[in-house]
Amino acid sequence: MERSTNAVVTAWGVTVNPGDYVIADASAVIFIAAADIEQVLEVAESIATREAGMAKAILAGVPSAK
Repeated sequence: MERSTNAVVTAWGVTVNPGDYVIADASAVIFIAAADIEQVLEVAESIATREAGMAKAILAGVPSAK
């Protein structure tokens, strides 16, 4: 039953405001404040770019660091 729309809620001790981001899968639930989303996306894109470079190097036969 829906009790409200665009309301502040608390889930697992975390306050979630309207406009915040919630990402969930079988292993975790992540809450990202709307004010932080740009920074989170920048870091995620940086990590994805670095990992893509690492995968390309591995496929090219470059040994990975120990």
